[in-house]
Amino acid sequence: MNEAAQASLLASEYGKRTIQVFREVEDALVSIETYKEELVAQESRTTTAIGSEELAHVRYDEGSTTYLEVLEQQRQSFSAQLDLLSNRLNLLNSYIRLYKALGGG
Repeated sequence: MNEAAQASLLASEYGKRTIQVFREVEDALVSIETYKEELVAQESRTTTAIGSEELAHVRYDEGSTTYLEVLEQQRQSFSAQLDLLSNRLNLLNSYIRLYKALGGG
């Protein structure tokens, strides 16, 4: 293969890699923005679930509900907190993907 053909091949490979890197950066940025929006909604859901759990305890202590309701509210609160942590993990992983796409180690 002559030098001109080899240079053309290398330029083509460089162009493909550059496009791939831009795509990876864009995907990471979109993921970050999406997870940030989801995080706000999930934080609100979690706060509401924790409040409902506390209210169920008060109602149980006053004798106006069963302990089954308390347990159900605890389950929902726990589920909301797990979802919130999962969302935070996804957001952090998106930042890591962005860092790597920008050439980080």
